[in-house]
Amino acid sequence: MLFYFLLYALNSDTVRAASLPQRSESSGGLAAGPTSPLNLFSPANILAPSKDNSTSGNVLKIACDATLYGKNLKVSSCRNIFHFLSKDETQFRFAQRDSGVPCDVPLPLRTMSTDGLCFVQPVLKKDAVIGRATSTEIGQAAFTLLQTCVVERGMGGMAYDIGGDNNLGVAIANYKPNIKCDSTSAAGPLWKSCVAVFANMKATKQARIFGYSGDPGVDEGLPLVLEAADGKCQASIDIDGPATIASWYEMWEAVTAIANMCTRQKRKGGKAKGLGLGKNIRLELSDKKDDGPGDKVGNSSTVSLADAGNTAMLDFAAASSQAGSTGFESQAVPFELLTGVVRDNESALLTLPGGDHPWTNTSATAR
Repeated sequence: MLFYFLLYALNSDTVRAASLPQRSESSGGLAAGPTSPLNLFSPANILAPSKDNSTSGNVLKIACDATLYGKNLKVSSCRNIFHFLSKDETQFRFAQRDSGVPCDVPLPLRTMSTDGLCFVQPVLKKDAVIGRATSTEIGQAAFTLLQTCVVERGMGGMAYDIGGDNNLGVAIANYKPNIKCDSTSAAGPLWKSCVAVFANMKATKQARIFGYSGDPGVDEGLPLVLEAADGKCQASIDIDGPATIASWYEMWEAVTAIANMCTRQKRKGGKAKGLGLGKNIRLELSDKKDDGPGDKVGNSSTVSLADAGNTAMLDFAAASSQAGSTGFESQAVPFELLTGVVRDNESALLTLPGGDHPWTNTSATAR
């Protein structure tokens, strides 16, 4: 249940995918602090690290880069994320959800702005098996990124060496949602049930061939339905035309986006389109029970996923009621601005279309 408690701390309301900037840009110079100390959202006003944090004396390392994390980020969108971040001193264990390593928080996990234009995402260091941090530490690092990279330099970035073992980073980046929420008057799927879908579905970045079930060379047969255990939310994935290359990470992004943009705030389902290399995969999040190919008996097209548990609903309700009071504006977090440095978990962050699809489990960049 700890994962669903932390999901309140790390999951806001939104997002899908962004286009990769065409020109490489990065921050310049070494800085010991922000250049705009009078700004309300300056790192000089960020909550101090937890006294229980074994690395609280460390200097936070920041790298701003427009190529990896996007440029011209909308400040108000990124700032909106912090209305949904919790200050909690509990140290959680983070690990990749497909690693089999026992943890409190299965990654990937993402906090998004309500308009889908900005996100914050904790990232496990490359080759690290597990990372430890509090939600307060993640919020502090992300808030420093907001001021240092987004406000002052107009680009996204990454903060390194966060938490009790320095195995976590936090990225802030821009996205362009490709989501359409349902406009019907009827209520849609339950948020708690949709949490069970995006929290338990596969999210690996290896290139796979998605296509019609039974077609030669297809790795992932479609149509496919991912269903919450209580049957009150399901993600239906289908394709128009020939098989194409995609990743489960891209499907996870779409489900997370619809749930955050449409379900949590509006209690609606929604649709994502243009997924995959051929841009012909479509995904719908709803509470509907399909009678089509996705539910054929013995076809293995419907996958039932674990229940999210009751804690999630209580935590998300609390997050909604607390929106507008971030609590991350009180004390300083010292930081160092890196330049010309490729960190070991940055080299694997770029998501590229086509070619060999070098997606890895540490990706958190705009696409």
